[in-house]
Amino acid sequence: MRSELRIQQLQLSHSNGRVRYTVDADGNELWFELPDNITLRCPGDFFVACMLLEAMVSDRNIRVAPDIGISSELSASLFELQPVYCLWNTKLKETKILADNISSIGAVHCGGVSTYSGGIDSSYTLARHLNDISHVVTLNTFEGREQPAEYQALIRRHSQVLAQLNVTLISITSNYRELTERLRISHQFQHGIILGALSLLLGFEKTFIPSGFNATLLYPWGSHPLTDPLWSGNGRNVIHDGPITRVAKTKYLAANPMLLNNIQVCWKHVIGNCGQCHKCLRTMGALHFFGMQSEALPALKDLNLLLTYDVKSEQSVPFVEELALLALNTGHEHIAKKLFRKIDRFWLTFHLQETIKALTGDTLRKAILKFRGQDWSTYRVRVDDKHPS
Repeated sequence: MRSELRIQQLQLSHSNGRVRYTVDADGNELWFELPDNITLRCPGDFFVACMLLEAMVSDRNIRVAPDIGISSELSASLFELQPVYCLWNTKLKETKILADNISSIGAVHCGGVSTYSGGIDSSYTLARHLNDISHVVTLNTFEGREQPAEYQALIRRHSQVLAQLNVTLISITSNYRELTERLRISHQFQHGIILGALSLLLGFEKTFIPSGFNATLLYPWGSHPLTDPLWSGNGRNVIHDGPITRVAKTKYLAANPMLLNNIQVCWKHVIGNCGQCHKCLRTMGALHFFGMQSEALPALKDLNLLLTYDVKSEQSVPFVEELALLALNTGHEHIAKKLFRKIDRFWLTFHLQETIKALTGDTLRKAILKFRGQDWSTYRVRVDDKHPS
């Protein structure tokens, strides 16, 4: 008989206008917290989503205790999603959700909701669909979980700006990231499942999930135009939004100065932008080439600063490439050529690593990547692992 991963012992606690839902998930404390005036559908949906990849990689079914409600839509979505996940990562096996407390509720909130961090992707989606979006959701598990005071200051800033646009911010906090990191499950995979589960948990008629990549880059990733809509159902529509380039999204924000001046893109700071990290510099470069300015970032005074960081991952290539093309199209050919050379050097290294992998197996390649600081390569569950051990 297949063993089970158990989700049980639901507890609710209230404090300062917020409610925390806590369970025992396979012997680990797992919780999420949000304002107590927000109506939820089935809290169990979120907990199952948090533990799904752990159950799939350990070949176990998920047993949900009778006092924890889940939705029939969760099972329907996972029925479609799991075969895709198993293709992306051949270490995974499809799991069953075993539960007695199953409901079919449908949407409980009119209008639309989108995730929002202040980054270019989420700012673009909000600007583009402002007439449809009444609420946005922030998650401390994407940024701010290690700096709670700074994160709360960021939430206050976002709330004040969004209120001027008649948009309500829902701040959700959770410890799922700490748990999944401890279980060595990559957030590059896990985050898409969490975003999909939020559409079930909150139950808005429309849920917008801002795209992180443009439509030419359809490789396995947690949030994906194939998988995100599979979280739809029973009066809820989940939309993977914004399949255009990051620089095109930046240009679009010129029409909404309030959101443009509130962007939060920094890799180093939870609140405010350092103006020095690669994400700040890429954004500053795009603003410079478009002749735009954001109050949230300093102006780029030296274009050579765009050449100060190395391309270290396959996922970062398209962002450097689109910036290089923008530089070329705006008359900065010398910058474009140097950026393209950085991309060429990355691909040379990448293919060398793939050759090593083919000749020696994956162990040596992982050791090299870990030595170089790319610890994601050693996760038990990655989004693109087709070589089961």
